[in-house]
Amino acid sequence: MNTTRLINALITAIAIALFILFLTIAVKANPYQPLSPMSFELLNLNNAIAEAQSRNQADYTSESWMRMQMALNTALGVLHNPLADQFMINLAAASLLDRISELELMNPPPEEPPIHYAIHETLSQLYNALQKHAEAISITQLWSIAIASFNTAVLLFIIFAVIWSRTT
Repeated sequence: MNTTRLINALITAIAIALFILFLTIAVKANPYQPLSPMSFELLNLNNAIAEAQSRNQADYTSESWMRMQMALNTALGVLHNPLADQFMINLAAASLLDRISELELMNPPPEEPPIHYAIHETLSQLYNALQKHAEAISITQLWSIAIASFNTAVLLFIIFAVIWSRTT
């Protein structure tokens, strides 16, 4: 699986490099107006390169880091290519930003438990508290606690239903 990803990443990098090479040859064959050094497209490419260079290799998996590095090297090549046109610059910037967004964290943060676990935990704590103090509570207090518990359960059920309806 890892070897397949590595081969796919290498093929993608080679394809992008060949594409840029062919575009450079095509541009040399046709006259065009070069972009000014302060163009918006170059600014986007510079920002993408700065974003990539600000990342720390130790935070990401080696495969995703390698894919981002290949896109970064391609972007740097386009940036320093005096024959690069707007299309090449936009393509390099978009490719680099895609690879940055695809970086996989080495140690991703733990996932939050689903909401029904939180509801179950809350109701279990309430039940345990009631059992613990059942003898010391009068009937009136018990009814007040039961009504409050019911209201809490209904509220938690409504929250769970809303969250569930939005995710399905």
